[in-house]
Amino acid sequence: MFKLYPILLILGFILFLYSVIVLMFFLSIQ
Repeated sequence: MFKLYPILLILGFILFLYSVIVLMFFLSIQ
């Protein structure tokens, strides 16, 4: 369980970056 935590943290960070990029993309379209 302890070794799985950094992987979840990295996945969460990648998901956060992806959502920010998508948000900026939609804002630049409008």
